[in-house]
Amino acid sequence: MGKVLVIGGSASGAAVAELVERGSYTVLRAWELESALATVESDRPDAAIIDCDKSYRDGLALLKELSRRTPFLPIIVIIKRPKISQLREIMQARAADFIAPPVTADDLIRSVGRAIKERCCCHDPKRFDRDEKVAALGRMAAQVAHEVRNPLAGLQLYSLHLKSKLAGKVAASEIALVDKIIDGIGQLTETTERVLSFARTVTLSRRRVNLNRVVADSLALLEPQLREKNIRVNLTLTEAGAYAMLDEASVRSALINLMLNAIQAMAVGGQMIVTTAAGEGALRLAITDTGCGMTEEQMKNLFEPFYTTKSQGLGLGMSFASRVIQLHGGQIAVQSRAGAGTSVNIALPAEEEKANAAAR
Repeated sequence: MGKVLVIGGSASGAAVAELVERGSYTVLRAWELESALATVESDRPDAAIIDCDKSYRDGLALLKELSRRTPFLPIIVIIKRPKISQLREIMQARAADFIAPPVTADDLIRSVGRAIKERCCCHDPKRFDRDEKVAALGRMAAQVAHEVRNPLAGLQLYSLHLKSKLAGKVAASEIALVDKIIDGIGQLTETTERVLSFARTVTLSRRRVNLNRVVADSLALLEPQLREKNIRVNLTLTEAGAYAMLDEASVRSALINLMLNAIQAMAVGGQMIVTTAAGEGALRLAITDTGCGMTEEQMKNLFEPFYTTKSQGLGLGMSFASRVIQLHGGQIAVQSRAGAGTSVNIALPAEEEKANAAAR
């Protein structure tokens, strides 16, 4: 079946090794980095498991160094009660998967088998690295769905029921407060769905859409954030019409992600320039900000899932936007320099004949 290296000297590590053996894998043991590296060199395992039973930070440090020195070895991490920020760190360190206790033999065997199969089937190192992250995100999204999605749905139902009970009994201003609760729950639900959407296969439902309208609608939704940070918007929309066959919901989500990045890159005060243009069979959209810009290192990792320089967030916005644009047959490019702002340029295939007919 294959060889699996289990790293960890605690009783928990021994228990993990015993569970893996039930899958007919040959189990190799190591207790720290140097013995793990020696085992990798001598026995060539097909996968590794790091048990963070004693210390998450020690386990993360081990993961980072082991993945740096053995880039093609899929590593599975066992971590108790993981926080979202910890999952992001684990994925950034190139873990192939994570498992949260209670750990069963089925969980481990399935995860090991999946990691080995993905490694064998993918010969492009960059694609393998990205596919590992996306696959792990899918499993993380399932956990988010279980722990967050259902309670949010319940809260929304309770809030709607409360609103119906209060109707005609309290002032309109009090009803407005309940509406704000409902809206807040709706935004959280939308965020959860965005994570789930990134993880699952995206199926586009295209129809003829005016990109100008989608841009204007996206800006309108972000008006509170723009107003709060006193950011001026310079909007220039092409008069020729910006029609294309688009999945409107996914394109709007991508644009909101890009615009939010621009807003968050600016301190109080600043300018966001948004323009559309049409011609030569393509629609072009540019979003430029006067924010902090990005370093070469940040640009290098810009479209990687889980990569973020922010204290909050999963680091999925740019990766999601890139994925949506590419699924539409378009291209996205970013120019940025530290301290000098950022410009995002998008090109999408246009429906020229229909656009010209609409313009006449």
